[in-house]
Amino acid sequence: MQSRFDLRRCLDLNDACVLWCTIAELDGPGFERLINDLRLGVLGEDEFERVLRYRVLDDRKRSLLSVLLVKFALMSYYDISPIEVKIVREGGLKPFFKYRTEENRQIHFNVSHDEDVVIVILSKYEVGIDIMKSELPLRSRRPDSSVEESTERFLSNMKSTFQPSEWEYIQRDISRFMHYWTIKESFVKYTGMGLYIDPKRLLIISKRTAGDCSSSDSSLTLLEKTRICMDSEVQNCEIYSSNTIVTDYYVSFCLPRDRSENPSAHSSAIAEPPPSFDQFIHPF
Repeated sequence: MQSRFDLRRCLDLNDACVLWCTIAELDGPGFERLINDLRLGVLGEDEFERVLRYRVLDDRKRSLLSVLLVKFALMSYYDISPIEVKIVREGGLKPFFKYRTEENRQIHFNVSHDEDVVIVILSKYEVGIDIMKSELPLRSRRPDSSVEESTERFLSNMKSTFQPSEWEYIQRDISRFMHYWTIKESFVKYTGMGLYIDPKRLLIISKRTAGDCSSSDSSLTLLEKTRICMDSEVQNCEIYSSNTIVTDYYVSFCLPRDRSENPSAHSSAIAEPPPSFDQFIHPF
């Protein structure tokens, strides 16, 4: 029997909680029926329309899962119905949760996806998260070239977005590129400034092992802590990275550095997902 996921308890013990699942959860011929069923008591009309704006089925699945994961978590925290979880989107700003009064805006969240994985981070602090598969993106592969040639071309085109010291680490390794790319992206998403931050303004300055969490098979997941500079000024945040939270993917997430000390942070506890999702829930 699966235990009930308790986000409130998770965030009392940890700085953040990460949930993820794959679009395979929505495989099958009944997707259109599913989304119409969800329209009745789970999705708001704007959320329903947002999902259907995408023409490609997998894009619709990613959009729907992003909403469902956030709703699932916030339902747990506030003990409310899914339709009461209203995600507000205002031009140029990070989406946020609005519930009854301004005082209830205690939980921050951020969403990312790549290939077949959707991932969400929730915290009492400002957060940003990014995920990338540790290989050349399918969209960057050319049918007239080998994977090696396509990778070489991709890295050559992207080299200018990194500082020379960063490129010494990346070299010709696509996995290392994705590692550093997610670090920078998680910071950009943390700030909420999006395209206003050129990656070349950022410099990754340090890294070290910083903690652990447990996955569903009780294996240890090490987190690498990184600091980052923008315009030569060290930023007041910390970025945690791992390539073992989701197999074959790099995940990085950013939190403020001056958050209150939590002696239980980065514990190895884990919460079970509901029966309808085959995702893992990692507290940090």
